[in-house]
Amino acid sequence: MIKIFKKKIKNEETVDYEKRMTVFQKLCSPEATVIRKWIHILFTLLPVIAIFIEIYAPICDVYILDTMQTLRPVDSIKYLDNAAFGAYAYLPATYLIVLIVCLVITVTLTLISMVCFYDEQKMIRSAKTTLCIGLVVSVLCPSIGLFTPAVIHTVGDHIGNVNTSFTSAIIMVALVTLYAIYLGFISLGDHQNIEGSFEAQYAERRSRLRFVLTCHKVELAVYTLAISALAIISLLSNILTINIKTETITITNHSYMGINLLADPQSLPTVGERMLAFFIFALLIICGTFAVMSIVSLASRSVFYPRVAISSAIVCTLSSLIVGLFGSYYRIVQNLHVETVKNVISKYFSNADELVNEILSYEVQSSAIWWFVACLGLLGLLFFRRPYTKINEITAQIAAEDAAMIHHSVDIASINDELPEEIKNDSEADETKAEETDTDEPCVEESKDIPATVIPDFDPCPVFTEIDAEVAALNKSRDNLVADPTLPQLVDFIVQYARNSKNHLFYTRESIAAFLAGLGTTRLSILQGMSGTGKTSLPKIVSEALGSVCDIVEVESSWRDKNELLGYYNEFSKLYTPKKFTRALYRASLCPDRVTFIVLDEMNLSRIEYYFSDFLSLMEHDPDKRELRLLNMSIARTENGEKLPYDGLCNGHTLKIPANVWFVGTANRDESTYDISDKVYDRAYTMNFDKRAAKEAYYGEAIEPRYISAEQLTRLFEEAKEKVGFELEQYPVIGEVERILEPYNISFGNRIAMQIESFVKIYASCFTVNESVINDGLEIILLSKVVRKLELKRIDDKDALAAEFDKLHLTRCSEFIRSIKED
Repeated sequence: MIKIFKKKIKNEETVDYEKRMTVFQKLCSPEATVIRKWIHILFTLLPVIAIFIEIYAPICDVYILDTMQTLRPVDSIKYLDNAAFGAYAYLPATYLIVLIVCLVITVTLTLISMVCFYDEQKMIRSAKTTLCIGLVVSVLCPSIGLFTPAVIHTVGDHIGNVNTSFTSAIIMVALVTLYAIYLGFISLGDHQNIEGSFEAQYAERRSRLRFVLTCHKVELAVYTLAISALAIISLLSNILTINIKTETITITNHSYMGINLLADPQSLPTVGERMLAFFIFALLIICGTFAVMSIVSLASRSVFYPRVAISSAIVCTLSSLIVGLFGSYYRIVQNLHVETVKNVISKYFSNADELVNEILSYEVQSSAIWWFVACLGLLGLLFFRRPYTKINEITAQIAAEDAAMIHHSVDIASINDELPEEIKNDSEADETKAEETDTDEPCVEESKDIPATVIPDFDPCPVFTEIDAEVAALNKSRDNLVADPTLPQLVDFIVQYARNSKNHLFYTRESIAAFLAGLGTTRLSILQGMSGTGKTSLPKIVSEALGSVCDIVEVESSWRDKNELLGYYNEFSKLYTPKKFTRALYRASLCPDRVTFIVLDEMNLSRIEYYFSDFLSLMEHDPDKRELRLLNMSIARTENGEKLPYDGLCNGHTLKIPANVWFVGTANRDESTYDISDKVYDRAYTMNFDKRAAKEAYYGEAIEPRYISAEQLTRLFEEAKEKVGFELEQYPVIGEVERILEPYNISFGNRIAMQIESFVKIYASCFTVNESVINDGLEIILLSKVVRKLELKRIDDKDALAAEFDKLHLTRCSEFIRSIKED
């Protein structure tokens, strides 16, 4: 049984789990998955285009029938039918056959990738294979074309010209690198800031390990690329220099530069020089290939990266050694190579034989060996630092910790299905024997080591478990419960409590009344204005005064969907990690009588519709239908073999939005934030903080909070709506405002009309109800919901428009219009 369990864990470890999760979990959504798969198909198809280009690309030029003929694979049939081409006709024909085979393979893999659209791993393997084929073809074909003219010049009378380009090879290298970077991006592991008791510690430790792992990978890459660069420089630099002196002339510094040998190999006069050029080119291709492989494996986060990097460093060092030994060999045995001197002289003078007899001295020099010394020094430093060993150790440590996380998600009952038949038969026999035994007698023999019915304890969401335990104590605390509160009493108490608090916050009775009226009007309030005017402090001090809960959720500019609020389910560890917002909702659902404010601090740092759209829609539903599905599966914790549901979840996956929750958003208005759309404004009550509150000089001792239940607060709002007589249609000022704003295409619908009525009734109930208070409340809500839309309009004559509102005695609105900036 233990062997089978270890085998299962090992199989789980071999899965590249990092490809199943991303930096931002959006990459796992169905829409993003489809886009990723089409990108795989695109990279699978691009090498097909590269092979087509090589079929029509020229190989080289040969001089036949008094004309220069360009050999192309696509014209192979024409060459074979013309006897004048002779043996040269078989080169493009062979070339064409190889390209057609590669083309068939790549097209087949592309079709397989499209057929296997459901399996992303197969698509990735197909893309890797086609990219490798395209890269080999794009490098090999120009390489053959580069040295074919030199071979033709050597074995025959025809003189060939190079007519090839490595452009397709460069493009394919870029494509391979881009695809590796893309694979590395989509295979990022679980880097979310996981919160919770055990999970937070695990995530923090894993984040540190990955940072150290990245540092060692970068260090290894620096050594590898530096050695590769030195090796390539040694191949392209001065390999051999010959200094010759005669009685009549001195020829100095005739150098064999690698870059010169490769620039025009067909013009080299001797076979040895052409072979040297080919040899240097082959080493250059090998070093470049290993360097590209190192970059690709690093970018794609391959587990084989340390091996590839070490292999690249060793191969490049050996290449520089070979070139260095070649130059050193000629320098050591220079007296045995007089023929080399003749060849050098014959390239520059027609009377070479006479000059050779006049040679006084010659000297062979080579500096290539020093490049090898530099490579060897870096290689020694690499082996001394051993970053590859540290990479393997940290990778193994992360894998071991991840394997331990799997321990929580392995179902022993499913493992029992994999048991050998002998063990199953033994278990069944033991059960039968137990049934035949008298149950009253004590059992002497113990059962098998691992019963098939044992289910290990596992908690897929420890955070919810902690909240379930905390809520019992939280529900018991009901200190200073107010028996029969009224709205005027609440307003006065909150004002006094804020003034006498440790921060001495000064809010007017009108501001507190407007805030409470907004709570009774809609579930979303937006407090906007300049920084430092007390936007965030207002819901905090109100909740503190009423003995309620205020949870601050800091919005980040990178938020793009609701998962940034709700949290993520880790398919690898089988753990659900709720965000702070979800924890607040969950706790509120377990304390239905406690008022809860969830404050989205600086909510317009990201577009509100991106992450809050679901909640905007839920506000339109009836209170008993406001539900939010957190997961696509049910979760429950297991204790002592028994599955226990979470108290705040319905069906193990759905969270109800309780009636005791109000959302409050704070918004700054500057260049770092987004404008709030009308869709949000229409569903929210907006308070504007254009200036800081005046500080009063007196305050007293701190006041104890007074607990108000959510039911009491809601009942006060409903009573205010019933008692205050206010009908929107009975006030002609509403029609006048609509008439004034009609040229600016500003109006309001039934939703805002209902909000205006509710707000005015609750606001008026916070004071002694009279016509003046009703008019104040009406102007406040009109300015908040309707008139402020003028900020986004072009106003030709602000003074005239403000005068229209002055005639209606709407002084707040007229002052606002005059304060609108011209731009």
